[in-house]
Amino acid sequence: MIREFLRRSDIELNALINAYDDGLSTGELRDLIPGMLGPSDFRKNLANFLHWHSNYQYALTRLLEFRFPEIDQEKEVASLKDWAALGSDNNLSTVSEKLRPVMLELDRMSPKVRGYLTAFFEYQDCHNEAFQFGNCSIGNLIFAGAYLKNNRNFNAAAADLAREFHSRAKLLNVTQGENRILVALKEDGSILEREAKIVSPQNEAKIIDFFFLENPLAPDELTRLRLLPDIAAKRAALQTLHRPVSISPEAREALLHSDIIVYGPGTQFSSLLPSYKTTGIDEALFASRACIKIFVTNIHRDHDIQAFSATDIVRKALELLHDPKNKRRSITHVLYTNRSRQPGALLPHGEAAAEEFIENLKWIDGEFENPTKAGVHSGYLTVRQIFNAYEDALIPAEPKLDIYVNLYKRSLAVSQLIQEFLELPWQIYFKQVRLRFNNVELPPLNLPEHLVIESVKRDEMFSEVHELSEWASSRSSKYLATISGDGEYRLCDILNGMEILTQHSFAAVYGSRNQSHNQFYNSLDAAYGESPLLYVCSLAGRFIFSLLFVLRFGVIFSDPLTGFRLYNRSSLASVLEKFSRLSDHSASGITKILMQNKCEIAEIPISYRTFEGFTNTKWRLLRSFRNAWRIFF
Repeated sequence: MIREFLRRSDIELNALINAYDDGLSTGELRDLIPGMLGPSDFRKNLANFLHWHSNYQYALTRLLEFRFPEIDQEKEVASLKDWAALGSDNNLSTVSEKLRPVMLELDRMSPKVRGYLTAFFEYQDCHNEAFQFGNCSIGNLIFAGAYLKNNRNFNAAAADLAREFHSRAKLLNVTQGENRILVALKEDGSILEREAKIVSPQNEAKIIDFFFLENPLAPDELTRLRLLPDIAAKRAALQTLHRPVSISPEAREALLHSDIIVYGPGTQFSSLLPSYKTTGIDEALFASRACIKIFVTNIHRDHDIQAFSATDIVRKALELLHDPKNKRRSITHVLYTNRSRQPGALLPHGEAAAEEFIENLKWIDGEFENPTKAGVHSGYLTVRQIFNAYEDALIPAEPKLDIYVNLYKRSLAVSQLIQEFLELPWQIYFKQVRLRFNNVELPPLNLPEHLVIESVKRDEMFSEVHELSEWASSRSSKYLATISGDGEYRLCDILNGMEILTQHSFAAVYGSRNQSHNQFYNSLDAAYGESPLLYVCSLAGRFIFSLLFVLRFGVIFSDPLTGFRLYNRSSLASVLEKFSRLSDHSASGITKILMQNKCEIAEIPISYRTFEGFTNTKWRLLRSFRNAWRIFF
């Protein structure tokens, strides 16, 4: 999911993470350096934030994730220690073949990494404590060194590493860095005294509560708690040891200024639900400008939630956010995977229509599992659904399409267009489709309920612009397609354009008539074949207009004056008001407005042809002059 988010150029990603993990080598590291939080989740996320197309960042990723072997790691550790101290002057012959090229690349690009490792090894030597390096990742040692070099400030260390590694996302601790041990209480009275126990195999009794402790439970203290007579007594005793944590200023700012908030899937009672118990996070979520706060449920049941349903987990999250009935819309959507390739492992749905919060919560059931990895989300499908929900929430619009067609008196093509209109599978994307012809006399028609055909009368040179203005100001349909010109376009290309609009955040899709060499020259020949001068002028005009758009906006369009355009209302929030007040504008003027408001435009190849005898040369030239004028004025 993270990598899919980062593939989008319009995304600024903030990852809010807690650091309570204390299993295996991470737990040893926390014991070695008192006060330090667990870096494992930060390391894993930072590795996902790096750009694998950079040799340097690829080397960093490999270094972060490299683990020492379980046995005979002494030579490896000694070589790493020498490298940290000496850099490229050190002989790396004893380093594993996998790690050797990584160190050479890092030595050239980032001597600061050696400083982090040196800080850790010096600390270990000074304290004369044995440390089990087997299966420990070098990334955790780098985090430990950064923590020491940043005056034992975990949040500062995470920010320092993100800057040094040129992370493509912000890596933020959800808390202010308070050192806490996570302890959980189960409904059968058993106590899970550390995070490592919470994520490990256990009985099916539900976890009913968890606590933040300043220090690990001593063996005698744990025994005393287990001997208490009932759950209420155990909960009360643990509550006296509980020490709240507060939201970090960076996490609060990220929540307040985000447009989308995603409660990610994962180990709920260690990686996720404890974050929601952070003091101040509920208020930040309530005050956030985000129009959707979407909860992505797990696909399979982890050890900590084996007795839970999806509804149980959502209810628990709302309880921790002090919004049990979701009156403050702490969660607006729940994304639930309703099918898995692994039988019996699927997280059950539960009572999705729970009365406590159903009024403010939309459940989205679908197949979001990775097609090759059972239990893992497909980043593409999940992120695509998140942005669909975002667009729907941004500007509520009905899943309808308006199509405006101006044939410029080529009425012979009407019956052919109507035939194609009736044959296409519009129901894939739309609840209703309305086809509007300009200045056409329609034959009697017997149409299904989801299709409408009507005739309108517009006499403006750029009538499609006036249609766009009316659509922006007074209609509820989500999409508008305008088709204008004296050539033949195909309605099926609208469906091709919808593939682009539903997968990306484009505000408009332009149909390029120039992407087929033969198509382009055949159309010119049909339109201007009888006049060599006009043929040459039109050929030159293609390149001139593309050049003008480059000079004006810094963007290359292969066909900036195309008569085929598809608009998405949900991505046009910044320009709808301007469109609704258009009076005298041209096709290029619309493009100018879109570019000035940073609306993304996609181009796709479309079918197009012209016919001898139907081309109005004077009309074409007038439109060209008006378009050229509007690019700059």
